[in-house]
Amino acid sequence: MPTTDVIGTTGPMTQAPAPQHDNRASDAAARLSSDCGEAAGLIATSRPQLWEMVVELADADREKELAQLVCGRAGAASERFLHDLVAPGETPLMMLCRAAGLDLECFSAILRMRRRRWPFGMGEAGRLLRAYQALQTIHDAIE
Repeated sequence: MPTTDVIGTTGPMTQAPAPQHDNRASDAAARLSSDCGEAAGLIATSRPQLWEMVVELADADREKELAQLVCGRAGAASERFLHDLVAPGETPLMMLCRAAGLDLECFSAILRMRRRRWPFGMGEAGRLLRAYQALQTIHDAIE
């Protein structure tokens, strides 16, 4: 008896192939979790991997691993990031992220993580992103 396959033609039943996903960011986060020091060293020279790693860790609320990554790049203690993440003022967190060389997309992911802990309005998020962007522009002009 003929059957209909996934495309709609008759013949033996076939299955659609499983979709292929790009798991580089998830794989990178898993590597960081298993050995933060080694993974942080691997990504220190690659901007795209850094971006993926920061966003993946921030969106997964993995603050300890993110602290090790950011502070490792900035030359600061991980406890500083953890403190600045929940502190009332945003300037120390912004300066730490800038010292780590994080771009606006990375800082935006960190702000989302901060917002889940210390809720603030969308207008405030926009203001902070504009301030971080201006901080980047000033830093780039100095260098």
